[in-house]
Amino acid sequence: GEFPELPYPIYISELISPTIDLSSLSDDTPINLKFSQLVLFFGAATDYDFTSYAVSTDDGVTWSDNYNANPEIEQFDGGNADEVFPTNNTLEFPLPSDLGLAGSSMVKVKFTFAGNFFYWALDDIMLIERPLDNVAIYPAWYAAYTNRLVPSDQVENFSFMTDVGNVGGNTVSDV
Repeated sequence: GEFPELPYPIYISELISPTIDLSSLSDDTPINLKFSQLVLFFGAATDYDFTSYAVSTDDGVTWSDNYNANPEIEQFDGGNADEVFPTNNTLEFPLPSDLGLAGSSMVKVKFTFAGNFFYWALDDIMLIERPLDNVAIYPAWYAAYTNRLVPSDQVENFSFMTDVGNVGGNTVSDV
């Protein structure tokens, strides 16, 4: 199909959770935001990340800064449409403790889709207590073995490579 005439229309859409009561948690409980997604995007709105999230502790009267929900996924420019595939994964983000979520009875989470083409589908959205030790492999990038289809007597040594991040509460060393 053909794309419409430039400039493309920009849409800014928000998905806001119901009120979440976290008052039973002590104020120092570390919290992560976890969700599954299917996403494909083209061009972001000016001054926005294409997909982002924010939190509120006053039932949505005020919101935190927007945090990029897909910092590792690049937008595509239309010239590479045949090479781009949707990203389908589960993400987990540590929420800063200074946001005051733990102990609040009026927490809300807002997801913002800000751009023109394609979509962001969300599922299984959770606020979870952050595990203290939790190192994760980022699913958006890892190196593949280039000679993976060879006879067993011709297999070469190879190394694994990926991006790793700490989504736990403790500082991690020697990873």
